[in-house]
Amino acid sequence: MNEEIDEYDIYHQDFTTASEWEIFIARIEEIIKDWKLSKSFLSKLSGGYTKKWIGKSEEIQFQGNKYILSYHMLETAKSAESSVETKDKSILVDLHNGLWESTTKFMDDLDGSPFPVSSWYGLKRYLMLYSSLPLVDGNLIKLVMSSANIAFANTDCGVPFFVKIREHWQPTYLGFYEDTEHKVSFDTIHLKRISNQCSHLSGLVSLFKSKIASPVALDAVVVSTKFSYELKDVDAFAWRKTTQSNEFLSIEGFDVRKLLELPFGSEKNPIQSVLLNTIWPKFRECAIVESSTFSEYDPLMAPTWTISLKMRENFNCQLSETISKIMDLLDNNNLLMDTLG
Repeated sequence: MNEEIDEYDIYHQDFTTASEWEIFIARIEEIIKDWKLSKSFLSKLSGGYTKKWIGKSEEIQFQGNKYILSYHMLETAKSAESSVETKDKSILVDLHNGLWESTTKFMDDLDGSPFPVSSWYGLKRYLMLYSSLPLVDGNLIKLVMSSANIAFANTDCGVPFFVKIREHWQPTYLGFYEDTEHKVSFDTIHLKRISNQCSHLSGLVSLFKSKIASPVALDAVVVSTKFSYELKDVDAFAWRKTTQSNEFLSIEGFDVRKLLELPFGSEKNPIQSVLLNTIWPKFRECAIVESSTFSEYDPLMAPTWTISLKMRENFNCQLSETISKIMDLLDNNNLLMDTLG
């Protein structure tokens, strides 16, 4: 005798079970909450920072791949912590000011942060999601970015969020920050060849406006420009080395005053390269005209010039070598007759 079985009992599915994607998002949210990175905790920004980066990280598993979610920030200066009056400054204003400050240092030496995004965008703190395997699949990149956006919104995060994409050797990152009124996108691309449109200001501005895709006409774009000239072949220049004369040791040419002369200077050129930057810090796109056939840029007319020297490592200096020898003699307990033999 066959019993009648309800069709609902056969095909019942438990929709309360969380999927792997939902667990991935929940794990990101949990870490952000544990680190107290919501806007309510970060409302008061410190005015002073040191040059030391501190950070922490957590591991997340998703689709058989390991992801590292890390938080990096500049250490707060003690003077800023001890000051009673702390200026309340919105996070968006701090991001905007840091972005303009970074224009003078763009593509120079890094600031010591584990990732170059802090130097590119002038960030004091940021989140980075780094995959152990390269994220090269477009669908997987969209899935990870959507997960980061959902977790960012659910936790009301107050720190820019970045995802490392493409091959590990490519410095390519996708980042964002959002509040109730504004959204900031930090996007980077890696090109094998630079197109003609990206070789002049008017082409870059038109490309920028097309990426915004605004339904209304946009105002003039504010631009910052920097030209860099690097001199690497400094070894081609003659380096004059000062040598110490031993004439005072001879009986005929003995002169006590020469005992006071000490060698000074390095044995070789200590400079590895010289970088000269000519900068136009902030101007509207219509102030300077540059196209594929005409350019008003003249480095001699740039309002700001900066120069930076990159020094060699472990180069010998004559004065320090002499002082180190004198210090060794002070630690020597032998008698003068023993030293002279």
